[in-house]
Amino acid sequence: PMSTNEENAMNRKFCISALLLLLIVPGMAIGQISDIDKLVSSGWENYRTGLYRKAVQDFSAALRKDKENSSAAEGLGSAALQLQDWPKAKDGFEEAHRLSPGNCTITKNLAYVYLRLNLQGRAVEFYEKVVGLPGKPGCEPGDISSKVSLGQLYYRAKDEGERAPASQL
Repeated sequence: PMSTNEENAMNRKFCISALLLLLIVPGMAIGQISDIDKLVSSGWENYRTGLYRKAVQDFSAALRKDKENSSAAEGLGSAALQLQDWPKAKDGFEEAHRLSPGNCTITKNLAYVYLRLNLQGRAVEFYEKVVGLPGKPGCEPGDISSKVSLGQLYYRAKDEGERAPASQL
């Protein structure tokens, strides 16, 4: 017969082995790359190498399979922006902003796309989120290009009251 100490040691070894097995088996499943992740990875690789049309295809395919994939949505917006496909860039960045509202790069890109689509009210709204307003700091208050774009939008405003914020930039 085993002593109590030997029995406790065997029980501990068994428990440790069981815990390790539980950690390793799910880790194998996690380590496998899904089709969606492959599409997103391929999309970003195509983007980095300047194959923007192929990147749009990959990101679009990933989003068809997973509408909640923020990287695919941002990638779609970014690749479409490079192609100057403003409606598709808008769709991608709007979805990316919905999924990652705190991402300032997405907010800034969406403001730029709105500007290119001549959606001036939306462009102002999103540039203000970037540079901020008096008493309400933006996500990148020192961003010069956003300040210039916002100032130009304010200046183009039809009445003097709408132009006033331009002097505060």
